[in-house]
Amino acid sequence: MVADIRKWIDFYRRLQLPYYEEARQYWEEAISDGYFDDANEIYIYLPEKLKRMIEHYENK
Repeated sequence: MVADIRKWIDFYRRLQLPYYEEARQYWEEAISDGYFDDANEIYIYLPEKLKRMIEHYENK
């Protein structure tokens, strides 16, 4: 049994989702910028969207 499901999900995403680990460093900035405003809960975890977010914020 998992004691903290949110931590387990984050751990799983970090290991299994391409670009997720690198995108995590921009997550709070993206939220405050409204980057995810029109996105659903699946869209924000798609590898191509994570890669696009990295490209957007790495040059700032």
